[in-house]
Amino acid sequence: SPTVTAAPTKVSSGKNSVTVQWSASSDGGSALLGYKLYQKDITAGTDSSMIYDGGFVPTITSYQNTGLITGHRYSYQVVAINKVGTSDPSPWSSYFIAAQKPGKPASPTYVSSTSTQIYLKFTPVSDNGGAPIIRYHLERDNGALTDSFTEITHYNGLDLEYTVDKA
Repeated sequence: SPTVTAAPTKVSSGKNSVTVQWSASSDGGSALLGYKLYQKDITAGTDSSMIYDGGFVPTITSYQNTGLITGHRYSYQVVAINKVGTSDPSPWSSYFIAAQKPGKPASPTYVSSTSTQIYLKFTPVSDNGGAPIIRYHLERDNGALTDSFTEITHYNGLDLEYTVDKA
């Protein structure tokens, strides 16, 4: 029988999809006939189910799983098939979230200032990509209106307001 020792890996994801790829570790001495891919929804706690039956298509080693629930975590497992039989299942993959990178946030809004500080407010990004925003990055230029920005490292990444101290 063939063997598959590595879990499927993520190629990409979207708000309602995850694409995974895999490979057989060994064909077991007989040409591979194909693969079967299994998925489980970790968030919903569902049992695994076969989502791709490529038992006679040995050249396909990736699959785009569509129709997923945005923000849910999914895990994948694959088996390889040859004339001798079916491999033991691969390990389950780490989980992959059906999401994509968030949209571009609006620029911070000036509220007020003193001679040494500027008080800014932000609005949450309107498109979170299907997953909760875990951190914003706030950057400042050097005051010369250049394209060179530096991250403000003492900003906590979560507050929607911030007071910038004079550089």
